[in-house]
Amino acid sequence: MAEKIITVSQLSEYIGSVLLTDPILKRLYVKGEVSNCTYHSNGNVYFTLKDDNAAIKCIVFYDIAEQIDLRIEDGISVSVKGHLIHNKKDGSYSIAIKEIELEGSGKIYEEVELLKRRLQKEGLFDEAHKKSIPAHVNKLGVVTSATGAAIRDIINVASRRNKNIEIILSPAKVQGIGAEEEIINALLLLEEYADLDVIIIGRGGGSYEDLNAFNSEKLARMIYDCPIPTISAVGHEIDFTIADFVSDMRAPTPSSAAELAVEDIGTVKNRINRYEESIYRNTLKIIDNYNRHIASSCAKLHYFRPHNVLYREEKRVNRLSDSLYKAAAVYINQKNMRCSALKEKLDALSPLGVLKRGYAIIKDQDTGTLIKSAKDSRNSIQVFMQDGIINADVKKVQLNEGI
Repeated sequence: MAEKIITVSQLSEYIGSVLLTDPILKRLYVKGEVSNCTYHSNGNVYFTLKDDNAAIKCIVFYDIAEQIDLRIEDGISVSVKGHLIHNKKDGSYSIAIKEIELEGSGKIYEEVELLKRRLQKEGLFDEAHKKSIPAHVNKLGVVTSATGAAIRDIINVASRRNKNIEIILSPAKVQGIGAEEEIINALLLLEEYADLDVIIIGRGGGSYEDLNAFNSEKLARMIYDCPIPTISAVGHEIDFTIADFVSDMRAPTPSSAAELAVEDIGTVKNRINRYEESIYRNTLKIIDNYNRHIASSCAKLHYFRPHNVLYREEKRVNRLSDSLYKAAAVYINQKNMRCSALKEKLDALSPLGVLKRGYAIIKDQDTGTLIKSAKDSRNSIQVFMQDGIINADVKKVQLNEGI
């Protein structure tokens, strides 16, 4: 008997009908750890519920999400109540959640949080220990998968921003068994390049457990001790790992890490052009100012030419000399007149003037004492007259009575 051929849509519908008619799948109670949680802009919440051996997709529709007080995030253990739904388009199925309760932190999440707190207490995350990312990067080291999207994004962005950038890839597994050791060895290899400017350590997005290699204590200490500035670019914007906290800079994605590390040459050229234009304008302004200053100085110099200055000063000196001569003549004349007046007064009071009028001065011949009274006269006297001195002996003194 010929087998019946059906379409993919028919098969998908049949699988859906089988799944959705199962009474167990209509009323599910499931416990597990939340991973890869996303709050969509449409209000729905999407995440994966997993245990050690399996995982299943879950969705909380926006009307249910508005009624749930619990903040759903990676690493927490929850128990959910819901039913299975089937997506005909891609053949996938997931749990549509009606209720969700917190069971406790997941084992992986709890271990990472404990390690994070210990390393933070040791100071591995302190800003004081972080190295600055150079402004101009010529050689860039990258630790990531050689076949992943992260290295392609980094190469595309870095090359677009600076076509002369040199990129050294040190390949490593970024998830799964052995990933931690390969990342550490890849970082050690790059540390041997003394001329590297920056190292990007990263990968694309993934679930919480996919990023676990970047939550390694050994890797954290390697990054902390790395002499070359490091940028961590692990996962998407909402994902944080211990490597993000210990690196010198954290980027949300590998593409943004390349943008942070490599300066856009076009922007640099534009900035240089603006600087050149600014320097040119300022130089012209300075030259213009100097030209105006020189023109002003020349005008002043024309007015203050040396011979003009000397001529004006000579005239000023001559005027001052004439004034001084006239003032001196007036002053001397005034002094001469005063001297004449004083001389006349002195002549009037001078004894010589008295002698000229026929009077005489009498002194004791022995002592030279002036004799003012006849009763004071001595035996020998000197008589001073206008034209000479008479030495005489006193024979007789006759006093006038009544005097």
